[in-house]
Amino acid sequence: MALSLVARAGDGHRMTQLTELDPVHASRIRTGAVTLAHRWPTALALFVAAVVLSDVEDGTEGALVLIVTGTLYLVMAVLARPQTTWPVLLAVLVGVVALKRAGAAGAGVVFGLVAVVAVVGVVRGSLHWPRLPALQVPAAALFAGGGALAADVNPRVAGYAVAAGLIGHALWDVYHWWVDRIVTRSFAEWCAVFDLALGVGLLLLV
Repeated sequence: MALSLVARAGDGHRMTQLTELDPVHASRIRTGAVTLAHRWPTALALFVAAVVLSDVEDGTEGALVLIVTGTLYLVMAVLARPQTTWPVLLAVLVGVVALKRAGAAGAGVVFGLVAVVAVVGVVRGSLHWPRLPALQVPAAALFAGGGALAADVNPRVAGYAVAAGLIGHALWDVYHWWVDRIVTRSFAEWCAVFDLALGVGLLLLV
């Protein structure tokens, strides 16, 4: 009987300790949840980068990323509606993938697309120099055009070139996140982490 009472008392003491610790644990869980909610673009970017890197062959797969993101920034500068970044990303991605499957995503087509979008931007008055939107034209030619060119050269060289381009574009993303212009901050964060993770991953794998 005495042993039973001691055991129950011990159980009660442990329950009291757990109850006292529960608020601390609950607070940590809430903090983690809030952090994850705010940093969802980073978590999503790391997940997508891991999926892409799990199926890498020669590194040229990243060229499509450069074409899409390089073109997207220019399109967003022309539209001047950052809040539509994610839907426009989907539209640009579908368009570029369709061109690639049709065998029409070569450098000539990409540079032509950049030129057309740039002309539309000038006509709309969205790309006045020396404002940031105007810088999207040479940036698109560098990143999107470079990605298209890389896909046509030696795969090993292309892999390193694409990796360097992705890391460079990550810096471009960080700048846009900092100034909070052209694209939404959530996209700039996602793109910066994705580009950096993919670029570093390609350097290690190709």
